[in-house]
Amino acid sequence: MKRHAGLVLLPAFCFACGSGDDAEGSDTYSSETLAAHRRALPSEERLSASEPELSQTGAQTRPGSTVLASFGVDLARNVNRPVRALVRALRAISELEPSYYDLAERRFVWGPWEHERGVGKLALVVAENEAGADFAYSYMLVRTPGDSLDDATPVILGGATPDAADPDLGVGVALWDVEANRAFEADNGGDTESTGRGRFVTLFGHDTAAEGEAYYNLAAFRDFVPDDADAGETPIDVDYFYGRFQGTDDVRVDFLDSDVLANLCGTSSESCFEDAAPASAGTERFEYGAYFVNRGLGRAEVRLSEGDLAAPARFVECWDTAFQQTSFQMEASGSMLEMRENGSCAAPTDQSAAELGLPTLDDVDAELLTVMGCAAENGLVGCP
Repeated sequence: MKRHAGLVLLPAFCFACGSGDDAEGSDTYSSETLAAHRRALPSEERLSASEPELSQTGAQTRPGSTVLASFGVDLARNVNRPVRALVRALRAISELEPSYYDLAERRFVWGPWEHERGVGKLALVVAENEAGADFAYSYMLVRTPGDSLDDATPVILGGATPDAADPDLGVGVALWDVEANRAFEADNGGDTESTGRGRFVTLFGHDTAAEGEAYYNLAAFRDFVPDDADAGETPIDVDYFYGRFQGTDDVRVDFLDSDVLANLCGTSSESCFEDAAPASAGTERFEYGAYFVNRGLGRAEVRLSEGDLAAPARFVECWDTAFQQTSFQMEASGSMLEMRENGSCAAPTDQSAAELGLPTLDDVDAELLTVMGCAAENGLVGCP
């Protein structure tokens, strides 16, 4: 991940600069060339955060008796909702026959076609980058008032180096610029009431070790509200680091780490996570980390600070394969306030994520987090 710290959006930006005029005809291309360009687009499975197997409990909305595991499910869904919308938009277009192939630019273009849900037209462009570029391919989903791409507005853009044999082993980055989409609607007399707000950026990659494969994703949301949001839905402003480790012994460990601002407590630690809304209106910092073994057994650790809390609080919870709480601990100012043992933290959940060697946001290069946050706040303007 460090390698791309200052280069996250460079390929997409340069591609946007070189989009040029529409070609009058299509050059000849092979099915292999088209398939290689299509592989540059991310898959839904690769970008999604793992959601625990709720079917094991018979519950459809909340896992068992756990408290903190439920937040892990909600956080994963917060990631997956826009990720799935992004991927499905790209895939729905790319599965059609391309409008033309430009051999000189080594790019396929789908469209421009009339936008069924907005003003103007929509087009998808996927291009092979020059040798030595940070990513092998770049892509853009653009909106344009006419048939030319010269004045197109990118609303989804990214770069990728796919793996031909295994799509999970590729690396890439994608930006969904909902603000640009909203501005296009406003500038062209469209409907801004049904458009979302904000932006999100996601970066994915993998590492190989003797014990197995690690797949990681980093996502940054800033003032993000999806198009299908309910009225009054709170914007998301959060960083997520998530992924999975697939061991050679067939043990799978999914992990999720995030830093969220939310109103979860009153003035005392005991008020946190109550069913009733806290009486105080302050916003606490919610640092959440969890892992799930084989989509069930797991452990979560939370640190709450700021807001209405008089002192920081720390929570640790373990649960079994049926998502029933087996241990819950709460500490404030270094003192144990509550400890419930319905069993114990079964191995390996008797160890923290750090003790197991699972990565967290603290392990992500600070420069990369800065670039990702800047892109989520500003799009392509003013970021290193």
